[in-house]
Amino acid sequence: MLPGFPEISLSPNDAYRMAVHRCGYIAAPSDPNLFLELLPIHWCGIHDRRVQKDYLHYSAPITGTYNGAKSPYAHTTGAWPVRYDPRDMTQVYLHDPYTGDWHTLRWTHALTGLEPFTDITLRQVKQELRERGRNPEDQEAVLDALLDLQNRTDAAEASTAHSRRSRARDAERARASARDKARTDLVDSAADASVKDSHLRAVPPLPADDEKEATIDFDTLPAYEVWGGRPEEDDTP
Repeated sequence: MLPGFPEISLSPNDAYRMAVHRCGYIAAPSDPNLFLELLPIHWCGIHDRRVQKDYLHYSAPITGTYNGAKSPYAHTTGAWPVRYDPRDMTQVYLHDPYTGDWHTLRWTHALTGLEPFTDITLRQVKQELRERGRNPEDQEAVLDALLDLQNRTDAAEASTAHSRRSRARDAERARASARDKARTDLVDSAADASVKDSHLRAVPPLPADDEKEATIDFDTLPAYEVWGGRPEEDDTP
């Protein structure tokens, strides 16, 4: 039935077409892991319980399970498809073809204090290492250069306009990547678990010792003026 025109009957397809025309259409993927399937692929083998991408080593319990094994994809001569997000090169993703689970593989040198970095920053760091005569394939050197770059950007006296723009770009792309990953069903990802398990709280949690005895006195809470409501009626004659 068409709103405003009860005498007109519509088929389900026509009603849906008119609803989309009036309200618009939002593409909502039914599979939460579709984001991972659309990421770029890097084909490689699993050796020494890890995979390698741009000379960076990534590892997780799943790489130990299939260490030295060939993938079931016949056209790849045994190589495994590793998905990577250019916005955050601290981790890559591996799909288990036998269980259907997606696993997060962390960079083996990704320390707690290291912030996510993009593929552009990684290329920049490796270029700086070449200019200094150091080996860009040395993971320790890459880690030191990344930490040095991030520390230099944090220090206002040592940062430049270019480094500040690069840091802002990396930070924004890392936030976008984290939002996308939070919607997936990744396994072995402590970072994603912390995002999924975090909840907004109206009040801070009570201390453990006072949890049973503490009460909230609502009479002591401050009152604030409310805007946007209807004015009270004036009862004066």
